Amino acid sequence: MYKKSWILILVILFTGCVVAKEQRTVDVGISSGKVQCQEDRIPKGVSEGLLLKSGIKVLNSHCGVENKFSIAMCGASDNELYIYEIREKDLRLAKQNGFIEVDSLVDGYTETDCKKLNQ
Repeated sequence: MYKKSWILILVILFTGCVVAKEQRTVDVGISSGKVQCQEDRIPKGVSEGLLLKSGIKVLNSHCGVENKFSIAMCGASDNELYIYEIREKDLRLAKQNGFIEVDSLVDGYTETDCKKLNQ
């Protein structure tokens, strides 16, 4: 009787851990491709499409600017990011598609309105 109870408890605990991992999320980002002195950038939908075509569900999205020093020079990066919330289990696949985990950014980023980036 006690053995069956312990087995049942372990099954319930293990199932809870698996479900919790499936529900954890992470933010990944990719450059907008914009450089200084130019207004061209990769449309946000294109980068989101990279995730969707890989079977990664996008739960939420926003834009940001990386908080790192950049030289003020035409052609240098503008540090704009498209940021997507995805399931943690899809992180490796997102990285294979050129995305980075935004928590790994040394100086972080500042969230900004996507409409301002796409004016």
